[in-house]
Amino acid sequence: MFDGIIWTLNNVRFILGMCKNLISLGTLVEKGYKFNVERNVLCVMASDKVILRGRHHRNLYVLEGSTICGEAHVIASQEEMALLWHRRLGHMSKKGMEVLRKQDLLSGLKSSKLDFCEHYVFGKHKRSAFGIGIHRSIEVLEYAHSDVWDKSPVPLHSGKEYYISFNDDYSRYVWVYFLHHKSEVFATFIKWKAQDLDWKEGLPPEFWAEVVNTAAYLVNLSPCSAVQLKTPFELWHKWVPDYSRLRVFGCIAYAHTPRENRTKLDPKAKKCYFLGYQQGVKGYRLWDPVDCKLIVNRDVSFNEASDNKTWELVELPKSKQVITCRWVYKRKEGSGTGEKIFKAKLVAKGFTQRKGVDYSKVFAPIAKYLTIRLLLSLVCMFGLVLDQMDVVTTFLYGVLDEEIFMRQPPSFARKGQESLVCRFLKSLYGLKQSPRQWNKRFDEFMKSQGFTRSVEDPCVYLKQVSNEVFGLIILVLYVDDMLIAAKDKSEVEKVKTQLSTEFSMKDFGRVKRILGMEIHRDVKGGRLWLTQRNYARKVLERFNMLDAKPVGTPLANHFKHQLSAKFCPLDATEKGLMSKIPYESAVGSLMYLMVCTRQDIAYALGKVSKYNANPRKVHWEAVKWILRYIKGTMGYGLLFDAHSHQARTLVGFVDSNYA
Repeated sequence: MFDGIIWTLNNVRFILGMCKNLISLGTLVEKGYKFNVERNVLCVMASDKVILRGRHHRNLYVLEGSTICGEAHVIASQEEMALLWHRRLGHMSKKGMEVLRKQDLLSGLKSSKLDFCEHYVFGKHKRSAFGIGIHRSIEVLEYAHSDVWDKSPVPLHSGKEYYISFNDDYSRYVWVYFLHHKSEVFATFIKWKAQDLDWKEGLPPEFWAEVVNTAAYLVNLSPCSAVQLKTPFELWHKWVPDYSRLRVFGCIAYAHTPRENRTKLDPKAKKCYFLGYQQGVKGYRLWDPVDCKLIVNRDVSFNEASDNKTWELVELPKSKQVITCRWVYKRKEGSGTGEKIFKAKLVAKGFTQRKGVDYSKVFAPIAKYLTIRLLLSLVCMFGLVLDQMDVVTTFLYGVLDEEIFMRQPPSFARKGQESLVCRFLKSLYGLKQSPRQWNKRFDEFMKSQGFTRSVEDPCVYLKQVSNEVFGLIILVLYVDDMLIAAKDKSEVEKVKTQLSTEFSMKDFGRVKRILGMEIHRDVKGGRLWLTQRNYARKVLERFNMLDAKPVGTPLANHFKHQLSAKFCPLDATEKGLMSKIPYESAVGSLMYLMVCTRQDIAYALGKVSKYNANPRKVHWEAVKWILRYIKGTMGYGLLFDAHSHQARTLVGFVDSNYA
């Protein structure tokens, strides 16, 4: 209800086909309840305490609350998750969902097994099919299908009563346009043809256009057997669509109300109904039943399923400290698509934790870059299969040893329970011990699957699967990124299945990029290249050296004397000038290049890094010289060649102190 309390009504009457719930005031009065109306607000009271409240709307009073179903205590079952995605995707077939699941596009879905769905039968029931046509297009817009839907018995709010649909024969991409009159069909067809190539559940009948529009949107995201089970969206846009923003059509949504549109006492969100997706923006189309208007909002919370709980709300015990949290917003590029992805992550302010009280040990290992290069060398030498996976919401899997309390997230405090705090059931981003707890959890799981942890690098796991040459499975973990290598592809797939059963994973298939390093492999030729072209370009752009003239050596001869001279700035003028130059940032950025793939700049970088604390102008000129060298050699990197005479020779280096 409006105050967060759940009430149960007994002896209710079920009427088949009735889409709204009605509460009789007369029955409530007979049960001993009272009610009064003031300022268009009806309140039902028990012993002078308000238990129900409704606002006047169209000669009725609409209850402030919603009908709820039983909640799961921890996490929804896979059958419920499959049904949720089935509804999000507009009741897609089991075959289509299985295609998307195997591509790891449906987060949290491990099985596409579905029970009987009546909506699917009502909406997809069809007659026997005719024979398959032989015509097939070979490019987009070569051939298109069109259909006009006859006059709707219920017009839209805008007065439109028809719609026309177009279907591209090659990609199966769908467009829908709504019309006032049937005579507009030809004009709409011209508009569709000339466009730029880059380019009901519980709702009243007048929202049929929103249903059709959302259906067209979901059709473009559904695998099509006519195009080798690819999606029309992928064929049209040349990248894989993002399914993470899909929601169940018609579900309840809470839209954020901007500060300028509300007072301090007004609620920060309003209850709406989800009507689909707004084209061209990262927003949702919502229907506000109170103001009777359509709004577009991107700050929306959906009530469609129960998520896995990371905390529970409790009273703060005495003598216990509470930490705070904040939202962190990040923009990144989608893998291989170039599409901008906007992410919001809730992080605890771990810097307020007290050592010995809120945490003890915090160390967590990460894989060495030497280990990654050694693995790539073995992959090239023995012709191994090398795939990459990523763990979703990594730190949420860790189990805490300490009892930690946190204030409720900003703008998401539960109404009526603002004084309660969150007691962590699992770790969270920002907590000092989260990386360690995740590593412990992952280590326990890998050992339970028969893997052995390397003594030299604790982020390397090995498993003997055969007595043949290189009958090992190797897994290298770097926080949440992992590389899996084996001689047999089936062994790699087994490990993937084991990981996906325990954690929510993203499968990237054959490795192409890891930690800012690009991997290019010629399997038949037995060669592998490791480069950092994209990272080098970003470094040059950051320090305005992308258009600089390239040079042929990492360090010129005339710097030899200058870099060995007195390094402090000569006067206050030079010192003030150097204080504005990002000297240490440039050296640090180049250092990452050198550590990963560009050992050719190690000597030059060692020279200029001596003056990080107090550099002179000549030292900055030397750093820019290294950047100019990088400009001319962005494609340089490491080459692993299985046919090299040194490929199978293990070479070691030793050093002696006080020699």
